[in-house]
Amino acid sequence: MIEPFRIPLAPPDYPFTGPSPYSIQFAFFFRQPQPAQAISDALQQTLAQFYPVKGQLVLEENCFYLQPGASIRLEVIEHEECLPRVSLPSGLANFYQEVKAEVHAPLAQFCLHQYPDGSLLVANIAHCLVDGYSFFYFMSAWARDCRGEAYRLPCHDRARLIPDSIDDQAPQEETAFDQQFTQQTGLSVHQERQFPGIHEIVWEENRISAEQLDHLKARCLPDQPSDNAVLCAHLWKQYGQIWQGGEAPETRLSLSCALDFRRIYRKVIPPNYFGNAIKGTRCQLPLDHVRTLSLRDLAMQIQSSILGQRPGDIDQHLLALHTFRDRYGVKRMPCLHVSNPETGLLITNLSRIPLKDLDFGLGAPFAMVPLVSAARVGVILPSDGGLTVMMAHPLSS
Repeated sequence: MIEPFRIPLAPPDYPFTGPSPYSIQFAFFFRQPQPAQAISDALQQTLAQFYPVKGQLVLEENCFYLQPGASIRLEVIEHEECLPRVSLPSGLANFYQEVKAEVHAPLAQFCLHQYPDGSLLVANIAHCLVDGYSFFYFMSAWARDCRGEAYRLPCHDRARLIPDSIDDQAPQEETAFDQQFTQQTGLSVHQERQFPGIHEIVWEENRISAEQLDHLKARCLPDQPSDNAVLCAHLWKQYGQIWQGGEAPETRLSLSCALDFRRIYRKVIPPNYFGNAIKGTRCQLPLDHVRTLSLRDLAMQIQSSILGQRPGDIDQHLLALHTFRDRYGVKRMPCLHVSNPETGLLITNLSRIPLKDLDFGLGAPFAMVPLVSAARVGVILPSDGGLTVMMAHPLSS
């Protein structure tokens, strides 16, 4: 029996709703067949604590709520051939699972593919439920439950992030309102999202060794920007020129990153908050500046846009999202983009994800691949002795 619950979506959840939603989906590769029944049983135990994952959206008076939905089960598929040796998302298109953040629809799917020489676990959770931290919080709790270990229980109090009122000082004129909204949230307002099929996106994989990263950091001395800022600057220089190189020097490019504000906002939400606790950060520069600035100067500008965030910025971010919903309604949420779809690059750094925590009892996964159906995206993943960078090129390139 599913216990009743009713949880309002919080402002950071709003942009990830609608008919073309974002979701967080990964494929995890294991070197030997996994214990399907034990993993299935552990999933049900974990869902009892992370119950929004088995919920559905209902819409009442311009507000989305999470309420109990259909049961979520682990689908198990047996294969006779060997485990796929594929590392790019486009090569795993047949494993892609669609989750839509629409009313009365399932918000998660889990499938275990069993092979004679290993397993492939595909997990997909709607982004309106989780950010990257919460996704891996759930996955590690699932693995811990399967190993018979305890974990910290999640906090589901999303109301903590809902402002008491809207911004009555926001501009009335639509263009000015949208421009201020973008400045306050890092989100772009464009036409409704239309994601391509994952097989349509050209992906590129590159490896950055520890020595190569050290060399990039040395180019930034005497300043000491974070590894993330250095990597973002390096990738922006490289791909900004590839993607927009033929355009006018004054063309404005944007680099977007998602900032997890749990630490900044720790007086409002605890570290075990389960949901979206992210704010878009954006660095905008003319193409000519991205091309000519030193790696050090570019990295320091990126770091300033990320590390300059304060609790007041989070207050403003939440208020802007809440006011946007009040003004336009939830029907316009699909027009929000986490990065500029024409001149932007979104980089997600997952290099610190501890794959060892995803051990379901027979060893941790040896690789994970993001199943992303969006272009102009870079994903930084951990790998032995360095990092793996996966870049999704624009459809026109």
